[in-house]
Amino acid sequence: MGGSRGSWSGQLGFVLAAAGSAIGLGNIWMFPYRTGVHGGGAFVLVYLAAVLVVGVPLMVAEVGIGRSTGLNPVGAFRRLRPGLWPLVGWLGVVAGFVILSFYGVVAGWAMDYSWRAASGALFSGGAEQVKLCTISEIALDEAEVVSRVAGPDAGGVVSFVGNVRNNARGQSIQYLEYEAYPEMAEREMEKIAAQAAEKWPGTRVAIAHRTGHLEVGEAAVVVVAVAPHRGEAFEACRFAIDTLKVTVPIWKKEVATDGEYWVDDHA
Repeated sequence: MGGSRGSWSGQLGFVLAAAGSAIGLGNIWMFPYRTGVHGGGAFVLVYLAAVLVVGVPLMVAEVGIGRSTGLNPVGAFRRLRPGLWPLVGWLGVVAGFVILSFYGVVAGWAMDYSWRAASGALFSGGAEQVKLCTISEIALDEAEVVSRVAGPDAGGVVSFVGNVRNNARGQSIQYLEYEAYPEMAEREMEKIAAQAAEKWPGTRVAIAHRTGHLEVGEAAVVVVAVAPHRGEAFEACRFAIDTLKVTVPIWKKEVATDGEYWVDDHA
């Protein structure tokens, strides 16, 4: 094809396009969550340092290569450094498609959230809507988990609290570390609660699980089941904790006096 290569008509359009490419949906979507989970202001300082040391130099280099050659990523590297370097350009192209697949998922979530917010479904139930199953890095409160499912119809209330013990597999335990993908783990726990309600009609189940660093004696998981009668409550609680250990993606690392290791049981 003939004709000259397109160029920016002004600096503002270039700056906005570069900012959109550099910032991306990942920062807009995950930055507030990551900041809250990983230390607040301290995380922001580390993030800004990484931006200045890694992000800005890479962006300047990318812009400089593009403006000096006026070619696509593969052509730019082929002109500047023939040989294997054009592979770097191809990796950039492939990375763009991989990131696009991730952005497509995030954009779908954003559209779903916007639609539910506009239709009122997001806020249905108002302040009375309680999340029954949660993953958290803060200490668990058994009474708070009970309050999620308590009601005048609850003739039986059964709770199970799993604490960190000081020994396991013949080793002296110093502390535990739990890791999880919160959104996926909470969805699996909600499935368990729904299955319990189906198996024992009238039963409600709430589950809370810790992640992060846990000392000996701290609660790792709280399961509460309520039902009109004690038998169903006992059975639903046992079912919930046993199923959680099998199906919910939560990983535990035991740190003992002789070393640390991941174990295959989830709770």
